Amino acid sequence: MLDYSLLQNLPSAEDLPDSDDTPVDNELQELIPHLLRTILRFLTPEERSQRYAQRLRELGIDPNSL
Repeated sequence: MLDYSLLQNLPSAEDLPDSDDTPVDNELQELIPHLLRTILRFLTPEERSQRYAQRLRELGIDPNSL
């Protein structure tokens, strides 16, 4: 039988660089969605109003009369 210990191959805590125990990409996982939402808010106000006007027209309401 082969005697294989997984823990034997892992570095100890002293061998690893100091960190705050959070993954390195954790900050990017939070930053990217917030950044994309902010960009979409700046790019789409006119499109939102156009979609709203189109929905009003579909209901038979003139958006210019509001």
